Amino acid sequence: NSFIFKNLLQRMKKEIKNILCFLWKLFFQNKNQKQLFLMGHPRSGSSLLMHILTSNNEIVGYGEYLIKYNDSKSFDLAEFDIRRKAGNLFGSFQYIANQINHHSITPKLELLDSKNIKLIILLRKPKETLSSNFLLAERKQKPMSQNDITDLYICLLYTSDAADE
Repeated sequence: NSFIFKNLLQRMKKEIKNILCFLWKLFFQNKNQKQLFLMGHPRSGSSLLMHILTSNNEIVGYGEYLIKYNDSKSFDLAEFDIRRKAGNLFGSFQYIANQINHHSITPKLELLDSKNIKLIILLRKPKETLSSNFLLAERKQKPMSQNDITDLYICLLYTSDAADE
């Protein structure tokens, strides 16, 4: 019974959000809004750069917003949610920024082919990334061996390459 109620509540929440997004888009959305994607693998410095970028009053963002960009509707929903979570639903901004660190949410290549979309791609030397992952695992008191961290890094690179094909 509680599972059915939770499921119904989730669906209602999603539908209400879709209706609010539709109304916001209809009355408030800037039709020529520019998107800024900050892309890099985990531990590449993307969170720090996102904080720096969003301190500029021409850019609104909310860190790493996990949405899968499948079509143009995805951009609208992401913009609505990013603005809402950042507390700037009706503000005027030159860019809507999203941080993408996982291949599973990387937009399809054909969706990025637009003059209104800008990309910042972060690269970091493997040695620095591996070291950062090792220190993070220790800090979280979930130590991983160097081999495990290296295997994870290679797996992320491999899946990123596969997502590009």
